[in-house]
Amino acid sequence: MSQAAATATRTIGRLAMPATGVVGTAVFFLVVFSPNLPMYGDSLSDWGRWAPIHQSAARDAVAILLLAYLLYMVFGVYVAALVRRSDPTTATLVQVATVAIAVKFAIEMMQIAVLAVPETGGSNDFGGSMAQLGSVLSVLSLVPFALFLVAVGVSALISRAVPAWLARFTLAVAAIHVFASVLGLAGVSASPMLVAFGFIWFASIPAWPLVTSVALLIAALRRHGMALRVAAAS
Repeated sequence: MSQAAATATRTIGRLAMPATGVVGTAVFFLVVFSPNLPMYGDSLSDWGRWAPIHQSAARDAVAILLLAYLLYMVFGVYVAALVRRSDPTTATLVQVATVAIAVKFAIEMMQIAVLAVPETGGSNDFGGSMAQLGSVLSVLSLVPFALFLVAVGVSALISRAVPAWLARFTLAVAAIHVFASVLGLAGVSASPMLVAFGFIWFASIPAWPLVTSVALLIAALRRHGMALRVAAAS
């Protein structure tokens, strides 16, 4: 293998992990614009009526959602590892973040299972129970993600592994998700102000991985360009 080919292979390897955030966001928007797939906090009643009749389309929609969850989980683990240093504080924070993202992914897999159940049909009582379970899981998934963002943001500020603005942005998104988790667990009724906050919260879901992924990709490309210039000058 030539030196140029080896360099290109290493570059692709360095870009693959941060790119999962961009790809995951693209898949997430496919989920958002799916007309029947329920999103965070949505009732599963409509899905329970639609999925058994359109089983092929329902399976495709669930597969897209599964891919989005998987990509975001991989990206989350990558970012957590990136901000870790050898000191005990960041090591502990990264352990908390890793466990949190694993718990979130486990809850999401239970959501996938709940969504897959209506495709097989079943009684109305069972379908209603599954819809209620899906709504509960949707709320519970907010908590570990908020904890993950807090742990990663604080670790990033301490380790300085990423730009300070990106660490502060992570903590700002974490604050939004902590507030959303409290509202969800408390079962607070919707009001015009909370509806407006809901739009901000929902926008932050793809915003954090997208902004973080793009920033990390740009940093990786800059390092690659600098390495090429150093190699050319030597």
